[in-house]
Amino acid sequence: LLKEPEDQGSKWFGEDGKIIALPDPLKTEPTRPPNMLLDEPEPMLETEYRKAWLKEFDGRYIDGSEQIPQHGRYQLDVDVNTLVFTHHSLFSREHVLSAKLNQLYQQYLVRTHKNMANFLTDKLKALKAAAKHLESQEGQGLNPPPTEQSGRLREYKNEIRQTRKLRDAEQQADRNLLKNILKVWRDIKSLRQLQAFTNTAVKLVVRKEETDKENDRVVWEQEVVEEVQEEEEAMEEEYRRQMNRYEALMAEWKKQHKARKQKKKKKKKKEGSQESLQDSLQEESIDHEEGELLPKPEEPQAPDREGLQEKVRQKALQIRRRPGEPILTPEVTNTATITPKQQCPRGEQLRRQDVERLQVFMKVLFNDKEVSRTRPRSLTSDFKVTFGEIFPILIIQWPESIKLQVFERGTLSNTLLAEVYSGIPEAAVTSGNVELEDLEFSSDQRVAFDHEAVGSGVMFSFEEDNSNPLCLLTTGIVSTSVSWGMGDDGTPLVPPVGPTTTTIHSPMLQADPVAAIGATGMVDMEKLANWIEESRLDPNDPSNAALMQHVKNFTGGKNGISRMPDYFRLEQLQEEFNFATDAELEKSKRFRLLKFRSREVPEFRSYPMVPLRDREIPDSIFKDYEKRQREKEEKDVRDDMDAHRKRVARFQSKVKEHVLNRYRMARHQFSLNDMVVEDQVPDIGTLTVTLLKITEPRRPLRPVRKERKKVTAQALSPGDVKILVNIQRAFNMQIRTGGGAGSDGGGGTSSGADSAAGDAHSAVLVRPFVEVTFQRTNQKTSTAEGINPSWNEELQLPLRVPNNDYSPGNLQTVDDTLFINVFDELVIDILEVGACYLIGSHLNKTRR
Repeated sequence: LLKEPEDQGSKWFGEDGKIIALPDPLKTEPTRPPNMLLDEPEPMLETEYRKAWLKEFDGRYIDGSEQIPQHGRYQLDVDVNTLVFTHHSLFSREHVLSAKLNQLYQQYLVRTHKNMANFLTDKLKALKAAAKHLESQEGQGLNPPPTEQSGRLREYKNEIRQTRKLRDAEQQADRNLLKNILKVWRDIKSLRQLQAFTNTAVKLVVRKEETDKENDRVVWEQEVVEEVQEEEEAMEEEYRRQMNRYEALMAEWKKQHKARKQKKKKKKKKEGSQESLQDSLQEESIDHEEGELLPKPEEPQAPDREGLQEKVRQKALQIRRRPGEPILTPEVTNTATITPKQQCPRGEQLRRQDVERLQVFMKVLFNDKEVSRTRPRSLTSDFKVTFGEIFPILIIQWPESIKLQVFERGTLSNTLLAEVYSGIPEAAVTSGNVELEDLEFSSDQRVAFDHEAVGSGVMFSFEEDNSNPLCLLTTGIVSTSVSWGMGDDGTPLVPPVGPTTTTIHSPMLQADPVAAIGATGMVDMEKLANWIEESRLDPNDPSNAALMQHVKNFTGGKNGISRMPDYFRLEQLQEEFNFATDAELEKSKRFRLLKFRSREVPEFRSYPMVPLRDREIPDSIFKDYEKRQREKEEKDVRDDMDAHRKRVARFQSKVKEHVLNRYRMARHQFSLNDMVVEDQVPDIGTLTVTLLKITEPRRPLRPVRKERKKVTAQALSPGDVKILVNIQRAFNMQIRTGGGAGSDGGGGTSSGADSAAGDAHSAVLVRPFVEVTFQRTNQKTSTAEGINPSWNEELQLPLRVPNNDYSPGNLQTVDDTLFINVFDELVIDILEVGACYLIGSHLNKTRR
């Protein structure tokens, strides 16, 4: 309130700073006088204490709580009908081929039912007739305006091409499917002849329908001629489009070439006709000022029509039925005779015994809890199990998941093969109108046998030399249905999902709001959004809130057309909390500089400090980087380089950049020891090693190098890197000769009375020390005595590098010299006489 303009918020507060409000009407003391006449209160006015009872709402339960005694009776009927294995570990090789043949035959039945090839053929005929009719109108002068006429005719031709491509693709798919069916059947027959017994009852019957060869040839030739004409028109149209583009580019190139010639002539007239290196450099600068040079466009080649007809004929032979070729109709039946077990080899008998012993059962789980299971059933010879059981499930919780588990019964334990999830039925699906649904499953178990079974998850082959190996997993199909039950009076036992009892807090609406309107399993959300717009649902109705929220992201396209979003959003309110947009961040010079420095771009790799404000960053800081990017994008490196050398130069630059990026990524891979520095907790092993080190003999002549901790260049700051200079000792140092004063420890001044000139005893001892200089920094050792001094000192000198960049490449640019100097410290006594009775002695140290 205080932030409102013109002090409008201050009127809410008084002079004491408290908000202006009426007094509290509730008083702390009663104002009604007590009634002293009534000794006993009225019985109707007496208060009765009742303990509070909290009704706890649980969203998992349909009626809100499990403790409600009069809850509704809701029932789900789960029908487990059949189980068919499309592959099992006990399959023989013939079973694998039979399953493949059945799958191909099912695909053939589906494609035959759709009959897309004939549908597209009829559509193609209708489009051709419409285009021909439009052309005839144009010839009679009854056509609409030329622009509209050409546009409609062009649309017809494009649609004819697209329809022909789709028709050819469908015909080729049908022909390939029929070839695969015949190939698999031939493999089955050859395998039966090779193994001398039959394991499956599958049999393929092919019916032939004779056709009129002459009629087929006429139609076939007409199709080829029409397709050749369409291809020629398409090639001619593409050639005209390329020529138009070529002429436009050629005009621009000529214009630029002419302008460059005029500029060169003007330049030569001003400076003379001398040709030198300076003139060529000036011409290059002129080219850079004009911008990028346009390459000379190449003229497109004319379409080749010679081999077009032969190409179309070869294509037609591959994807279509040839003239006079009969129409083949395959039919798969189970009428073949299976060889008895006694007439089979030993390996096949063992496999059949395992199949006979194997039993399968299924568990029914509601909300991940087992509610029922089927009786164990044995497998048939075609690996099919018929259960035919319906399980009525009385529920009080909202259905979240209905799961079926497939088990193989074993001697000691049961083996789980797979889990199959079934959808939650909608309110209109009851046990009287439900249909069976085929649900596929697979198992990743690895099973192998030592008899004729191929196993699951293991390699096997149909060839004798084990070539072309296959690996198949256990798969199958479960025929089941889930529906709502019916009461004795025919009432569906469905939870309340109507508008009177459904609220936004309903868990079923939150789980599947589409199911609440009777559209479970709908995939096309565009149709759902269109239905919502046509039905004019009230978006403010609480019962429609969940549905409107569900389809909100699918609407809002152009002209009200629904659209499917190609993204998902983790944080829906992220845009509201962003302090800047992406465009503003890209324009920020500081953000750009930080991004380049983090990527270790060469121009900004060692940039020490980044200013806090954009206005403090100059615009010229990015010039070198932008110049390097422009040079990288330029196609022509030099005028005198050939094409091969250009490609080699570009390839070398790419390899260098790739290696540098990999090196940078490797340096940013940190381990736990690099990020966390902690001392090792001592244990018995470390204590034992420590005690043994105490008793080890010391070996000064065999020093052990101690590894220093490696530190990355990014973690270093100015002053952290130092150069260590270890000064040990010196031998045969030069000694002082001649006169001079020395210190007490360095010997006194020699005189002629003590020793002769040139004698060795007349020499004076030295006081040497070492001084190291590097980058204008001096460090020195302590002063030793004698001609064989020993210091054993380590000097530390700070290392300063350009831009505080300690990377290996930048360290190689440091060319400073390290100077090591040995000096002699000379001590001189200076006598100063201050008075006749006072004589002082001072020492002055110098070096030489």
